Amino acid sequence: MTDQKEGQKNKNAFIESFAKFPSGLHELAEIQRKNMNVFAQAQQESLQNMQKIASKQGAIFSKIMQQTSGMANDLLNQEKPEEKLQNSARTLHTGYLQALENVKEVSDMVAEANAKTGKILQKRTAECLKETQDCSRKILNAGKAS
Repeated sequence: MTDQKEGQKNKNAFIESFAKFPSGLHELAEIQRKNMNVFAQAQQESLQNMQKIASKQGAIFSKIMQQTSGMANDLLNQEKPEEKLQNSARTLHTGYLQALENVKEVSDMVAEANAKTGKILQKRTAECLKETQDCSRKILNAGKAS
């Protein structure tokens, strides 16, 4: 029976410790709620950015397919081998430059998307640290006062 009484005493002490700091617990719950909202916002931002990037990649692929088809037709319609060779080299050079431009454009989009999401999370992290410190001080002060 003494173990049961001791367990009940510890349980009551634990519950009383929470009763002393109701505002602190409420504030901690509010901090977590804000964190979850910001994580949801960052996730939504990331999803929208991924959709934009996928859309851009699809547009680039479609454009490449159109250009490739047009180049193939141009090469087939030329009669002289010298013209075919010159146009092939010019076409390859143009295609290479376009590919580099496309890669840069997509990588810039990715970097911008990551920066936006990072700023959202970084801002909330700073806010959360300050809020947690303030809440901890409040809880400690309330504990000393009682």
